[in-house]
Amino acid sequence: MCGQFHLTKENAVWIRHRFPFRGRNYTTGNVYPGNRALLLMKDKEIFSCEKEWGFDLYGKRIINARSETASEKKLFKDSLARRRCLVVADAFYEWDAAHQKVTFYRPEERMYLGGAVSGDRFVILTQAPNDSVSPVHDRMPVVLREAQIQDWFEDNYQEIIQSEKPGFEIDRPYHQQALF
Repeated sequence: MCGQFHLTKENAVWIRHRFPFRGRNYTTGNVYPGNRALLLMKDKEIFSCEKEWGFDLYGKRIINARSETASEKKLFKDSLARRRCLVVADAFYEWDAAHQKVTFYRPEERMYLGGAVSGDRFVILTQAPNDSVSPVHDRMPVVLREAQIQDWFEDNYQEIIQSEKPGFEIDRPYHQQALF
């Protein structure tokens, strides 16, 4: 994932009404690294909250973690084992070879991007792309459906990462062609 996703105000309000909200302010619209984003986490119950996107590693912002190796890396190991989160989104973006932003979304369905929290910050887990994303980019976020929310916070979360991913609708910008 190249570092941007989208969340509508309407879906943010819906999440806050469905899951108790513990937090202050978060970004809606296009969300970038360093912004505070709306997340789902779990202690005794699932709740919504906000955290800043990106772990700090010696002044460098780390926004993604490879799901295949995150549980082995010191920076992510404890967070992934004990403080998983779901980032609420309507769409995510990747950039194609022509540096054009491509939008991936699921019509009439919210997406939940798998992540991990450390303190007041989070990273988004990535994985190999599915058939929808692979023509555009070599990675994509771990995307869950609403029915998988509870399972994400259980010990079998690795099964979700390895499960088949649904396809996405794609919006591509129109490319201007030279006439001569």
